[in-house]
Amino acid sequence: MTGVQTCALPICAAAERLARFESEADAKLGEAQEAAAAAAAEAEAKFAEELAAKLADALKAAEAEAAGDLAAATDKVQTMTKELESLKASYAEMEKGIEAKIAAAAEDARAEQEAAAALALEKAAKEAEAKLVEAQEKAAWAIEEERARAEAAIKEMEANGADAAELEAKLEAARKQSDEATAAATRASKDAETAKADAEAAKASLAESESALAKSEAKTAELEKKITSSDAVLAEAREETQKRKAEFDAALKDARATADATIVAVKSELADTQTELTSVKGAYQELERDVDMKIAFATDELEIKYEALTATANASERRAVDAELALADMTEKVDQLEYLLACADDEAAKTAERAQNAKANLEGDACPAWEEELYKVRVCESFTCNSCGQEWCTNLCHKLKIEFGACTKQVTCRPPASD
Repeated sequence: MTGVQTCALPICAAAERLARFESEADAKLGEAQEAAAAAAAEAEAKFAEELAAKLADALKAAEAEAAGDLAAATDKVQTMTKELESLKASYAEMEKGIEAKIAAAAEDARAEQEAAAALALEKAAKEAEAKLVEAQEKAAWAIEEERARAEAAIKEMEANGADAAELEAKLEAARKQSDEATAAATRASKDAETAKADAEAAKASLAESESALAKSEAKTAELEKKITSSDAVLAEAREETQKRKAEFDAALKDARATADATIVAVKSELADTQTELTSVKGAYQELERDVDMKIAFATDELEIKYEALTATANASERRAVDAELALADMTEKVDQLEYLLACADDEAAKTAERAQNAKANLEGDACPAWEEELYKVRVCESFTCNSCGQEWCTNLCHKLKIEFGACTKQVTCRPPASD
């Protein structure tokens, strides 16, 4: 009975240890795989996050610097554009002033032409007046000449004693000539009056022309002063325009140089960023390959361990099956043996009870120390009375308690220690 107990307990413990070992091995394998996957995912996420943050910072810095440079260049270009527009407006005003001066010069030329016409008219009037004086003198001279001729003819006729008829005829002829001379003188006088009126009109026109000419000359002098001043201002404006244009060209050149330098710097920084990105990508790929190799190595190692554990578990399972078969065979034999022992124990119990009673009567101690220790081993600490759940174990334990008699009441079994 004790042999069966010591054989059954190691088998059960081995089976339990094998089950625990398999469970722990599976748990450790799962934990190792999860830890490897988590470590790889964490490393990849951390690397991707750091890479994205670094790239974002680099791009933000490059964009901010480029935006600042571009804004500065834009402001400078706008300022220069405004200055150029101002210069253009000033130049347009100067052109308008020059056009006005040209128009004034044309007006002055027209005035000069009018003055020249007035001078020509005055000259014509003077010539007409001279001709009138000359005509009057010629008429007076002709009248005087005809009178002198008439008087000379009368005197000659009187001196020669000509008759009165001939003298009258000559006188009449002289009168006719005198009337014709008078008429001619009258016509000449009328022509002279007309010429004089024309001359007076010409003089009035000439006076007006002289007044206009004087005003025109004053205006011309003023205009010449203004033209001289405007020429100086125009020259100064042209010089200032050339200076501003040179400054604008220099500033535009500087702005373009700055923009070109900024673009070159941004391109260089972008190239450096791309190089760094390529390097980081290479490092990431190398890290990914390293992680993949480590995961593959760990997986292979775990698979090898799992296969070894599986083989060990299978061997243990086979041994457990063999042990269970042997245990079943032994259990059947023990059942047969226990049945025989149970039959024998009935008689032995009665005999033992009688012997114990007799012994107690002789010695005066119902449960001595040696029997108490034996009771603790066979009942309190035995597999039959504590761990076995079969019917024959219960019957056998009951019979043992009856066999020990008074020890059943005297000895208190301690609960079995938990594993």
